[in-house]
Order: sequence, then structure tokens, then C-alpha cells
Amino acid sequence: MSVFYFEGPMLLRWYCLYVLVIAVNGTTECFVFATMSKSQVDRYNQKMVAFSVLFLISSLVLTSYLGSVGFILANCLNMIARILHSIYYIGEYYKNSEYKPLSNVCPSPYVIASLLLSLCLTCMSESYFCCDKGAVYRLLHICIGGLALCSTLAVIYWKETHVVTFVNDQYRNRHKH
Repeated sequence: MSVFYFEGPMLLRWYCLYVLVIAVNGTTECFVFATMSKSQVDRYNQKMVAFSVLFLISSLVLTSYLGSVGFILANCLNMIARILHSIYYIGEYYKNSEYKPLSNVCPSPYVIASLLLSLCLTCMSESYFCCDKGAVYRLLHICIGGLALCSTLAVIYWKETHVVTFVNDQYRNRHKH
């Protein structure tokens, strides 16, 4: 069996992490750039040089040890550094305000536990049932993944009521017109 057969899914797993990280970075940097003055943007652009150096060094080191996955992780590190800068900026921006926009950023411990349990179950399912053991085992692996997804969505629905309400409101507002 080709090495690419195993490398593709592995790269996609790490790329899923990267998509999550760039989504958070995009949201936080959007706020930062919308509220920064011109001089602050100029200073931030100078910091981007440091972020770029971080990316280049981490890319060189991580790709030498991890191959293609190292490149994805180097991008994640770069984005995480930018997210941390944005979080600091947002905290400073609202320091003397009654608003605390970062207070509900993390999901509930139940959601985190559900996600970790889903990760463990699907990793074990993959090692036992996927992907060269036949169609029945592959189908069983897919069903376990579907069950993990449904369970996690149920926990989100149960514990993250403000998110569910927000999504419902957005859906209703878009389909009202």
C-alpha cells in the first residue's frame, strides 16, 4: 500500500486543526484591525515581521522532524501567536469598560469533555476497524464517528444554550426576508 494512502488522512486531520485556528485568528484580527488607529496598524505590521520569523524558524524545524505535518503545525504556531496578540489587544481595549467580550470564549467543560471523548473513541475505532479490514468494519467505524458527532452535538445543544439561541436567531433572521 502506498505511503500516500496513510499520509493524506493524517494531513487532513492536522489541517482541520489549522482551519479552527485560522477561524479564531480571523475573528480576533478582524476586531483588532477594525478598532486600531493608523499608527497602531503600522506598529502591528512591524510585529508581523516577528510573526513571520517565528513561522520560518518553526517551519524549518518542524518540517525536518514531521514532514508535511510540520508545515501545518508551523502555520498553527504563527496563527496562535497572532491570536494571543489579538487577545491581549482586546483585553486592553475593554480594560476600563463594563464589557468583557472574552469571558465566554471557551466552551463549557462538558463540551470539551465530549470533544475529547469523541476524539478518543474515533481514534480507537480507526485503529480497530479502519480502513483495510473490509467494508463492514469501515461502516462500523463510520457509524461510531456518526454517534460521536451526534453525542457531541447533543451536549452542545444541552450546555451551550446561548450559542444555540444565537444560531437559531441568525437562521430565523436570514429566512424571514
